Amino acid sequence: MTQAPSTSTIRTVSRQPRTVLLASLALSFVSLCGGAARADCQTDINAIMKRRIDAVAQINGIAKKNGGKLDPIAACPRLRSLASVEAEGMAYFTKNQEWCNLPPDFVSKMTDAHAKTVGFAAKACAVAVKMKQMQTQQAQQAQEALPKLPEGPL
Repeated sequence: MTQAPSTSTIRTVSRQPRTVLLASLALSFVSLCGGAARADCQTDINAIMKRRIDAVAQINGIAKKNGGKLDPIAACPRLRSLASVEAEGMAYFTKNQEWCNLPPDFVSKMTDAHAKTVGFAAKACAVAVKMKQMQTQQAQQAQEALPKLPEGPL
């Protein structure tokens, strides 16, 4: 019988402090823009970063419930959601970099963080698929091990 991969191989890495720092840097540069652009950019960037921080908090909540270890089955959809939020943010940052006066360094660091999230999500989801397959095999083996009841009237 094969054992499921250990969830200890996947641990959470909180990116919240780095995200908050990057967001505050971006917003400080946004404040140098004109009035209308500054208000729009600041509102949009705040919303994007809040969604990202909320997604990271959900993932960290899963790890906290499991003693610091991330359950790949529970985390996979949330990691994909985080990657999606980051992709939306990257599209916004790239499209509005000049309008919002975002420094290239900010966009570059967010791109790197997004690439890491996508890679981490892919690994976690691959482990989750293997774990589900093993659980299904174990359930089938347990079902086959049960004694068969006689058919027909007793």
